[in-house]
Amino acid sequence: MALASGWVVEAQTPTHPQYVKDMGGSEDFATLYRNWSLGSPLSKERVEDEEFFTSRVRPRRRFVESSTQVNSNLSTDRKFMWWVPCGVGGWNAVPSYFFNSEVFSTWSYIDHWGNWTAPYLRMPGAFADVAHKNGVSITATSSPAFGAHITSNNGAGLQYHTVVKGGVDKYLQYLKYYGLDGAGYNSEFRMDWRLAMEMSSFLANVGKKAAEQGFFNYSNDWYSLTASSGNFSSNWDDLASEDTGWFHKDGGVVSNHYFLNYNWYDTHLNTSKATAEGLGRSSYDVYAGINMQAGSGVRWELLSRHPISIGVWGAHRSNMLFENRGGGGSNPLSQQEEYQLASEYFFTGGKHNPISHFDYGRTIPSGSQAASSFFGISKLISARSTLHGNLGQEPFVTYFNLGNGRYFNLKGEQAFAGEWYNIGMQDFMPTWRWWFSTQFMGRTEATIPQESMKARFTWADAWFGGSCLEISGGSGKEQYLQLFKTKYELKAGDKLTVRYKVLRGTGSIAWANAAQGKADEYSATILDSEEKPQYGEWIEKTVEVGSGFTDLNMSDATLALIGLKFTDTSADFAVRLGEISLTRDSYKTPKAPQIVLHKVLDNNYKGHDFKLVYKMAEPKADKTIIYNDEVNTWFYKIYAQQEGESEAFCTATTSWAAYVVGAKLNIEGKRRVRYGVSAVSLDGKTESPITWTDYVDLSEAKVVGTVSADRTTVNIGEPVRISFDDPTHPSAKSWTVKQDGKVIKQVSNSKSVEFSASAVGLCDVEYTLQNGQTEVLPAYISVVPEAAGTTPRINSLTANGKNTAIEVRPDEAVTMAYTAKKSDGAVSRALRIQDKSFSIKRIYETLGIRLGNSRATNAEGGMTVSFWLRPHKTVYAPGEDGVRLVEIAEPHAPWPMSEWSYFWVNYGGGHTNNHKSRPSYQGFSWTNMFTGYDSNDAREKFVDTKPYKMEAGGWYHITVSLSYDLAAKIYINGVLLDETKPSDKRSSVYGSNYDLNISRYVKFASALDGLIDEVRVYDRVITEAEVKEAMKHSDNPESIKGLKAYFDFEQEPQDGYFISRVGNNVKAEVRSLTWKGEGNVVWTKEPNPLFGPGTGLLPGNSYNVTTKAVWSAPKGKLADIKSSEAGGTALVSWSREGAYPVTLTLQNAWGEDTKTFNVVNVVKKNVAVEQTEMIDLTVYPNPFVEDVRIRFAEAGRYDIALYDLAGRQISRSEAHVDTAMLHTLHVDAPAGIYLLKISQAGRVVTTLKLQKK
Repeated sequence: MALASGWVVEAQTPTHPQYVKDMGGSEDFATLYRNWSLGSPLSKERVEDEEFFTSRVRPRRRFVESSTQVNSNLSTDRKFMWWVPCGVGGWNAVPSYFFNSEVFSTWSYIDHWGNWTAPYLRMPGAFADVAHKNGVSITATSSPAFGAHITSNNGAGLQYHTVVKGGVDKYLQYLKYYGLDGAGYNSEFRMDWRLAMEMSSFLANVGKKAAEQGFFNYSNDWYSLTASSGNFSSNWDDLASEDTGWFHKDGGVVSNHYFLNYNWYDTHLNTSKATAEGLGRSSYDVYAGINMQAGSGVRWELLSRHPISIGVWGAHRSNMLFENRGGGGSNPLSQQEEYQLASEYFFTGGKHNPISHFDYGRTIPSGSQAASSFFGISKLISARSTLHGNLGQEPFVTYFNLGNGRYFNLKGEQAFAGEWYNIGMQDFMPTWRWWFSTQFMGRTEATIPQESMKARFTWADAWFGGSCLEISGGSGKEQYLQLFKTKYELKAGDKLTVRYKVLRGTGSIAWANAAQGKADEYSATILDSEEKPQYGEWIEKTVEVGSGFTDLNMSDATLALIGLKFTDTSADFAVRLGEISLTRDSYKTPKAPQIVLHKVLDNNYKGHDFKLVYKMAEPKADKTIIYNDEVNTWFYKIYAQQEGESEAFCTATTSWAAYVVGAKLNIEGKRRVRYGVSAVSLDGKTESPITWTDYVDLSEAKVVGTVSADRTTVNIGEPVRISFDDPTHPSAKSWTVKQDGKVIKQVSNSKSVEFSASAVGLCDVEYTLQNGQTEVLPAYISVVPEAAGTTPRINSLTANGKNTAIEVRPDEAVTMAYTAKKSDGAVSRALRIQDKSFSIKRIYETLGIRLGNSRATNAEGGMTVSFWLRPHKTVYAPGEDGVRLVEIAEPHAPWPMSEWSYFWVNYGGGHTNNHKSRPSYQGFSWTNMFTGYDSNDAREKFVDTKPYKMEAGGWYHITVSLSYDLAAKIYINGVLLDETKPSDKRSSVYGSNYDLNISRYVKFASALDGLIDEVRVYDRVITEAEVKEAMKHSDNPESIKGLKAYFDFEQEPQDGYFISRVGNNVKAEVRSLTWKGEGNVVWTKEPNPLFGPGTGLLPGNSYNVTTKAVWSAPKGKLADIKSSEAGGTALVSWSREGAYPVTLTLQNAWGEDTKTFNVVNVVKKNVAVEQTEMIDLTVYPNPFVEDVRIRFAEAGRYDIALYDLAGRQISRSEAHVDTAMLHTLHVDAPAGIYLLKISQAGRVVTTLKLQKK
């Protein structure tokens, strides 16, 4: 399949329906709570979602052990409160099928998380599960409007009053049943004094009763603005006598986390300490509030000298570290990597090693660039751990699974192909991030490696779940990585296991463990330097605790630390860790779950969605919560099976409920499905039988209306095919292709259109559905001269001269060969903007353009900017602001102008006026802050243009003008799309010297990732005729009236600056932005800009379009790769038996084409198989453990039979498959050699030997 190098649509929130709701739409919490009793669901309307808000993971206690602290002298009394949202939108931490979700992982540095966007006394169970697993207490936040008057009769006050009237026992029952530790109150309100008195007394009594019951995680958060009387406190920045009613009352703890406002100084902290201690409380129960959104002004050094804890807030919609992940780029994988890196810098410091810290500053960063110079919270907070207990009851297992993925792996193989998110499935994470040293447990600056190895999470691989840990680099003589702080009493026979995969390089790996009370290093070999690594293979190594030569000599010791030692690793060394576990004997296999509810939610050609609720036991007599460990369970696996197809794994969860989006579905198969669930043991090694529902009927599949082209850049006469992605989509009433307004192809009643163009230019594609609705894909196809090259096209791919499956011996070289269409060429050069900005600074000073105030009054004033654009990807999702295309900004203007800009044009935003969310808009939006701004309203904000849909791979000429009277116009490909009326309003906040940016990253809007060309800036508003001229290249730009800047990117930049072809040394640059807080913006120039191919419609040949061949041969060794324009070859061999596909991808600047050869069967000489009529298919893995996957290259109905070597039939099934569809064969038989025979229409088409481990 050929793929266009085009616009990739990236959402910022899940695009599937929100199948889980915390309560019914007609229900209010006060009524629900009043009617609730232990053992009954909270919401009658949403009974099916009850388990999604119930935690089944028992809260774990943390332990203190100074000998394994990086700084053994650091007090563990100081605590860290994280009062921030989780996730985005209304999703919070509810599981979804959206990879780019929040997987916070530095739990060891926080003590309490006040989930800012979790509704009052409701919390996603998955969030509670992961927090409690890590010993972190959690609260859900109530946040009435600032200054609101709270009474017991309405709103939040009614909720508080209802909870109080319910009594202490009911409140504690409620919290413990759902796994919630308490509530957080953003008390920026005034409260009726009677309600204040009854509520503070109630909370004091709750605190007493919680302590009596041993509810060690019980929490209550209070913000310092509201005093004991219910009025505003006279001083928000300390805990004083007027505030104590919300801290401690009548001998009871009212708030465990008393959060001060942000302007504290010495006197405030001293007052707070004295007040707390005077009440018999620890001053560490008071938290110095820090506003992460502000970004600066934090008195860290002052705080370090006071016995006060740390409380961080920020912000309203999402955790600031997560909110600013776009600083890593617009690609979801880049954003996830950015979030982990920013979190690590924030908590352990910009030096990325908790041994060493920068000096205290005054900032609080919210992105990796800003945090790279941050001192790190670990300078004040010692890492905590919950890794202790009885190994016979609680094994320690981690797969380094963060809780999200672009796929879901089981035993290193892909089991579910879709993206997913469930933070409740996050494993135990390394305690320190990252404690590398040249000595075992080295703590001094001298032990920091000069060239440190690197550790990071990667989503490129996983043994289980969606991620694993990757460690890379040269160790020098030796380096240690201290991983886990533990406190396990070991016995002889305990097993310590690591599962690793060496990617490249050489060196040795060994365990480096510590025993409590001893300074010795306890080691055992994992990978010896003399041992040849099995590159790319998951290897399991287990060492037993004992006294033998190869044992880990730690019998009867208390394991205090688990680490690794790397010796003499090469500079290119890289290894992935997929598991570390510490187990004792075996663990019980759980009983099979009982299904309570199942529900089909939706289906289309991509798959089907369903919900499943189950239970592991009947309710207890006292109706209290049943934890997973009480039923010998770690987590649950969810399955689906279409009648006539193999069962398919879908997801895993710690909850007693799950929903699935995109379960496997053969659209041409039977329309009946069933759903299953199994329980997995505490060590992850055994699984209960699967409990299945009966088969249920699917409704008619929903039709998906998207279309795709097999290529978007072609030469004259080269065919292009555009079709519906959904094979069930009805034929369109008509397809019409136009070039320069002329119809060049028209077809009726078809699911696709195929055409070729006879001239260079842009082609619009229109299709009309049977209901009369017409969709337009403007400038969808680019037709370029043959000299410019084209999208690659593979004509043939063979193995040893054959185009069907072949058989070879282990280590026998196979010659792979291909032929291809000529696709190389040369074209004019465009500038690549990859999540950065193309900027002309100070346009009044450099270009004489002034905007936004009464001095810009002449009719010839204003400005115009025009450029060609080919976007590669963008944000295009509900609830977000799209991609920022053009803006006029002043970097050091007051906030919010410094962040928002004065005038901007976005594409694909999901906001309307007043910042209300709406479905994503296929068009542009603009905001003109020159016409006025105040703290409550940005007038003319998020004004939509008329709809205009930009598609993948298209070239679009964009022109934006802003007149002296602040009227704006936007043209696309020379045609006026929309305009705004003049305005006599003027902002009271404006600058006089703005920057012009094409593309910029701002919060909730991405920077562009694409190509721009032919950038022009005028000091006037140009006419429509002049807009059309601006689409062309000019050889004489000096003659163009009012043209102040012109960049065609054909010349090399000078010291990173582009020099305009008009004007007096007018410069522009590519630069990136670091946002450090309100009004604090830092720009960094890109010294080496990137380039790409121009439109192909303009003269020039400075950019070479060169085609590259990329081969992929899983588990094979590639050698002697040769390629040319017309074709190429490669040798590939495999050392192990199996059935292997080989994939070739040809790629260049216009796009790529991919073709897979199915398959090369590698078998030993002494294995005879029946002669067959071979067909294209892939069978893997081989050898296998339980399941074999068969991918058919051709659609059809196949009979699949499995035999042992004695000729006995083991199993038989039918497969009804579409092209490239995957069929899973479950083999319930002993380990051994088997023959797989596949027949079609009564004839054997394939026979393969399989080995079951």
